[in-house]
Amino acid sequence: MSIRNLGISAALQSARLLTRNRPRIVMYHRFGVEPHVRKVSAAAFEVQLQLIRQHYHSLSYEELLQRLADGSGFPANSVVLTIDDAYEDVYTIAMPLLLRWKVPAIVYAPSAYVDRETWLWPDAVRYMLFTTVKRELRLELAGVEHAWTWDRDDQVEGIWNVVADVVKTFEREDCLVALEQMSSQLAVPLPTEPVAEYRAMTWEQLRAWQAAGLSVGSHTRVHPNLSRESRDTQAQELFGSKQRIEEMLQKPCDHFCYPFGGIEDFTKETVELVAKAGYRSAVTTVLGMADGAHLLKIPRFGASESFLEFRKTATGWRGLSHERERWLRPFSTSARPVQVGSRT
Repeated sequence: MSIRNLGISAALQSARLLTRNRPRIVMYHRFGVEPHVRKVSAAAFEVQLQLIRQHYHSLSYEELLQRLADGSGFPANSVVLTIDDAYEDVYTIAMPLLLRWKVPAIVYAPSAYVDRETWLWPDAVRYMLFTTVKRELRLELAGVEHAWTWDRDDQVEGIWNVVADVVKTFEREDCLVALEQMSSQLAVPLPTEPVAEYRAMTWEQLRAWQAAGLSVGSHTRVHPNLSRESRDTQAQELFGSKQRIEEMLQKPCDHFCYPFGGIEDFTKETVELVAKAGYRSAVTTVLGMADGAHLLKIPRFGASESFLEFRKTATGWRGLSHERERWLRPFSTSARPVQVGSRT
């Protein structure tokens, strides 16, 4: 082992020791047979699950919440897995591996997406950009024009990132207008239902997931940026999703996940409505290790294909690094606030 690798290993072991009593919540979105820029491959996920089973304490989300609420403490080096959006690959790829390694997880489902009533709009943007033969896109909303051009296919991923960041700032209705403009300009009709690549789990699959001892939470109805919506719209999303999931799964839906989940993506009013809707917890995409300080703003760390990055999360190294950055930030004149989130 090289001196560099020895140093990394020592740092990770130190972090593991220092944070052994603090749970780490890992956030996944998509899974694939092969590595992909937006997916964790089946092989990588299995290695991560194997590491959890051999060296960590696999904790269910329900047990995490109970221990956070009553302050009873945690088994050493507890790791909790969460999965956003309820794509079908969660059922076909992740679920068999979770059951094989006996690792619990919770999936957060946008109910209207499961009902096949809507696309997740970042996927709709992606589908059109990767389908079109055009090399230019212009959007005009609220008197503001946005324009992008690209020359090569390998630039489309970057274009998608930028376009998704812009559209994310729109209200839901403006998002739909933007999608109509994109469809027209890119000459790509958007199917009524998501195509196979972007399909959600079905209710039957969610029932099977639940019957296997895995958990289901709410991720709104249509996955809007709640901070951009009116109070009434937010309430409809929060109450409507909870009611639909409970109706279809015949079990209380007590847990919520904010769409996009960064601190700019929900407001104080949103948090109040989450509580009013009857949710006992809500997770964000804000970095941090959960401590029970606010059960409606629980932080998490994103997953990746990289085994080293996963070890950084599981050992608590990323948690300590984030806390160090937060502590040093007031002393740095050049420091900028860190906003961490996900488009889906």
